Parts: sequence; C-alpha cells; structure tokens
Amino acid sequence: MTTPTPATTPNPAQKTAQQPWWSQPSLLSGWVMHQRHHPFRHRLRYPLFYLLHDLDQLAAKPYRLRWLKQQAFAPFGFYPSDHGSTTDRHDCASLAAWVRRIAVEQQIATPIARVTLLAFPRVLGYVFNPLSLYFLQDADGRLIALLYEVRNTFGQMHHYLAAIDPQSSAGSAGSGGTARHRSNKLFYVSLFITMDARYEFRVRWQADQFNLLIQEYQGHEAASTTAPTAKTTDPADRPRHLLTALLKLQQPQPVTNRCLRRAFFRWPLLTLQVWLAIHWHGLLLWVRGAGFKRRPPHQAGRVDSCITARD
Repeated sequence: MTTPTPATTPNPAQKTAQQPWWSQPSLLSGWVMHQRHHPFRHRLRYPLFYLLHDLDQLAAKPYRLRWLKQQAFAPFGFYPSDHGSTTDRHDCASLAAWVRRIAVEQQIATPIARVTLLAFPRVLGYVFNPLSLYFLQDADGRLIALLYEVRNTFGQMHHYLAAIDPQSSAGSAGSGGTARHRSNKLFYVSLFITMDARYEFRVRWQADQFNLLIQEYQGHEAASTTAPTAKTTDPADRPRHLLTALLKLQQPQPVTNRCLRRAFFRWPLLTLQVWLAIHWHGLLLWVRGAGFKRRPPHQAGRVDSCITARD
C-alpha cells in the first residue's frame, strides 16, 4: 500500500522572499545625475538614498523604530501629509485611498491591491522631495501603474500617472521589467527650461535595482499622438535635447535601525543637501548666462496621464 504524500504547508518566509522589493519596505541607495545639453553643457551627480513605504501596512502598523518614526520627530521621519493632494493632510490610509481614486479616474481597470511610495524621509525634521514615486500593484505584486509626484522649489506639486503596458515584460512580478512612456511638460520645475518641452521616461527594475531615465526635449507633442515619436536622420528636424536625468538605486535592504543608522551617518543632511545643490547649480547656470523662464499659473491637484510608448 502506497503511503500518501503529506500536503505541503506554504512557508510564509519563502513567500515573503519571493516578493519583489517594490512590494515591501526597503532602503535603497544609489545616485542621481543631471546633464544639461542646452544652451551649454552642465552636469551634476551626487549620492543619495530613498525609503520605500508600504502605505497600506503603515496604516495599520506605523513606524516606531528608534531611527525612523511616523508623524513624530526622529533622525528620520515619515509624514504622509508631505505627499499627495495639497488640499488635504493625509494619513497613510487616506493617502493610499487617494492614489487608488486617481487610478480609477485615470481609467486604470485593474484593482490596486498595494500602494508603495518611494521618497526621501524627513531628516532631522526637514524634507524636500523633488521626485517621489508611487508603485501601484495588483494582488500578485505586478506593477499596474507608476505615479510620479514632482515638486518645485516654489512649494508647488504636480502628478503624472503612467500605466504599465500589460503586453510588455514590465509587469512581471519579481523578475523585473522595463516600461517606457512620455508626456508633455505640464509643470514648472526649472528656472532655466521653457514650458514648451516634453519628457520621455524609461523605467527599468530588477530584483535588486531600479533605474529611471528621463530625457527632456524642446517642443510639445500633439495631445492626440499615440504612436512613438518619429525618428529622423536629419539633425535640423530633430527636437532640441535639453536635459538628461538618471536615477539609479540598488541593494534594497529591510528597514531596520541598523541600516537606518548607517544611512544617517553616511548622509546626515541628505534632504538639505538636495535643496542646497539645486540652488547652487542654479546659481552656476545663471552666472554662465542661462536666462530665466516665466513661471505660469499652476492648477493645484491636477493629475496628467502619460502616453505608454513601445519600442
């Protein structure tokens, strides 16, 4: 008589290990680079780190680490009210609900099971986040959409939502993928770059890294255009290349007191350094002759959709 094989009990630790890093709280270190191409070349690069927050998890179990607290002073702090709609003071639950409402309004059909937020923390009470990124995921951990949260130094904020193409490899959970999308420039960021410009995004993530490449070109694209921008070999017909920005993050680590302590002593004034670097390089550009561009009125609370691009 054959002895029946006992049923296999799922191992929770194994299930957690199979989750992609963008589905669980993490600290990621790396660097950012900006390269201006017009009217002259100017380059900056500096090291940094980001924290990835699980908004749904934090709504039930807030941070209470020695080095990281939620809505309380600590070496690092996370305040949901620093993000989302500028007309509301969010907690984690309302911030996650706000992101899900945007997904519905922007016609994302797949239910959003988890929302994680990649952002700088407050450091000794101060934060400035030029770019934060929300990862919208389904029940299997696949990326459904990305929500870019962009701030300028005038206290304004704007959001761009990019749906992930399900036909590409970009949505595969755990194995990583690539997504491409583009949008007209609809928010005043730089004193020296015209609003008549457009962005091309390329996002790539793997099991242990995340890359975001943004190319900015002069000239708006027609709103009805859904095909990739036509390529031309004639230099006179090419759009003027204004800026390249690259963010590279790697080595995701669990958020613990130990890794936070290392990050604090490595980048003790991270967010202040970001703010100072923006103004210092702005001064260098002005000294070299870059001209100021007019800042148009901004519509608070506006969210714009990116166009999904294919190779």
